[in-house]
Amino acid sequence: MGRLFRMLSVRTLCPALAAAVFWCCAAGMAFAAERTERDTEFVQTRPFRGLVRRAMAERASRAAAENDALRHAMLLLAREPDLLFVSTDNAGSPIPLLEGLARMLYSIRVENAGMTGFPPHVQAEVRVRLLPPADMRAAIRRALLRQDLQELYARAVVMQISLVEEYDNATPPALAMTPETGGEAEEQLRIRHILNRLDALEGYTELLPSLENSWKEPEAAHKQLAPLLERAPDNPLIRAAMAEALLQLNRPAEAMEHIGEALRLAPDFARAHNIGGAILLRQRLPALAADAFTRAIALAPRNPQYLAHRAAAYLVQEQLPEMCADFRSACALGDCDGYRWAKEKGQCP
Repeated sequence: MGRLFRMLSVRTLCPALAAAVFWCCAAGMAFAAERTERDTEFVQTRPFRGLVRRAMAERASRAAAENDALRHAMLLLAREPDLLFVSTDNAGSPIPLLEGLARMLYSIRVENAGMTGFPPHVQAEVRVRLLPPADMRAAIRRALLRQDLQELYARAVVMQISLVEEYDNATPPALAMTPETGGEAEEQLRIRHILNRLDALEGYTELLPSLENSWKEPEAAHKQLAPLLERAPDNPLIRAAMAEALLQLNRPAEAMEHIGEALRLAPDFARAHNIGGAILLRQRLPALAADAFTRAIALAPRNPQYLAHRAAAYLVQEQLPEMCADFRSACALGDCDGYRWAKEKGQCP
């Protein structure tokens, strides 16, 4: 009970694909029409002078190039035959499905980082390569089994795009200043804060392969997440991850503080609502836990894990008809463990 589903029912992905492709174009993918599937390198540059150091511009250029690569990956995925008939009802979600899939399936490698131009108009230049999985069909199949991870990776992609935009908006005043006139000016501190958040986000995504239904090694995850949280205390992904690790370490009160902050920052974060429900269930508050799971289900109605968790909350409250309904719904989405258990116990007719 509570395990991730193993398969998805077959319907259509067309509305979600269309929405994701539209989002790509709106985010600046006009160049993609000129590319072919063989075009796997992406280059971005950012100027550095004044209070903007070369390392700052290089870090932002790398993130921007990665964003371009992921947008291109989304367009490639939208044409994948294996995705055209895969079920999803997440079209109403604020985050398109393909963002998460692209980040899960493709690797991005830095090919070159250097300088271009002549003083005083010099730029940091970063070139990255988009690398598909060796077996795309098998990789897609595995990724679709992790609907929860799709949300986390998708949110990370959206956040990185937003941080690059913040950087580009913050740099013009700093580029025009000099250390003599500005010193550690507010503009430079703002840029450093943005880059700290970028680095923390990268560290978080590097930890995601060790996240299954929960952290494989919660104590190690807690230690790795702590410095990331110091660099980006306003990152709801890191907050929720920390809450999950603390819950596994049997520290539910601390976990609730972090999940409360995560939901304040991102009230549409389905997995955070699910983690909050698990914390409340641990604190023996099943009615409140069921409400939290209900919010998670409203945001991700085809995630069987959230349905199975609410069923567990109903079981504690002895609301057997509601429990059975959720177990049946979870089973229809591929997770039948809870329903089998309930039938064996004679709880569900």
